[in-house]
Amino acid sequence: MTILTNYQLMHNQKRKFDPKNKRDIEIFKTFLADNKWNGPCPFILEEPHTIIPEMLKDKYIRSQFNIPEPMAEIFK
Repeated sequence: MTILTNYQLMHNQKRKFDPKNKRDIEIFKTFLADNKWNGPCPFILEEPHTIIPEMLKDKYIRSQFNIPEPMAEIFK
């Protein structure tokens, strides 16, 4: 994990998106419907992704098809 990711997790500012968590899915669904967050985005950006909405879509789709997430280049 990056330094920023560790900092955000340690200080409870944001959390990782869990596609199996109903609350996270509802937040994502509201974002898709309104095209905005209700307040600050509650999720951290995880490598190798570059933008949060695309990361959420990718993680959700992969969870539906049981496809593992890609590893960041720094972990290979």
